[in-house]
Amino acid sequence: MLAPAGACRPTAGLVGERPSVAERIIEQQSDAVRELLTEWHQKYPDVQATATYLAEHPADALTEAAAGAQLVVVGSRGRGALRGMLLGSVSQHLLHRSPCTVAVVREIPQV
Repeated sequence: MLAPAGACRPTAGLVGERPSVAERIIEQQSDAVRELLTEWHQKYPDVQATATYLAEHPADALTEAAAGAQLVVVGSRGRGALRGMLLGSVSQHLLHRSPCTVAVVREIPQV
């Protein structure tokens, strides 16, 4: 499983220099992703999952990373005008260009 977000620990550069806003956001997101992966590793110990921070467009990064994968799982937020019928641009890109199988999953609506 590939989770393209989060697992790097950026540094501020020179000693004593304050981290930039972007570096703080990346670090906060990295911590959140690390916590989620820890929970999933405990729940599903036989499923390999990794997190990687990539500073490029998600569709391009996932397509490139999928070269060595058996399956890419992505979510769909359904933000189009026809919410139930449209996929996001990243999902569309992967479905047409991924070298491996792609599963697009949606959140189950709360009733």
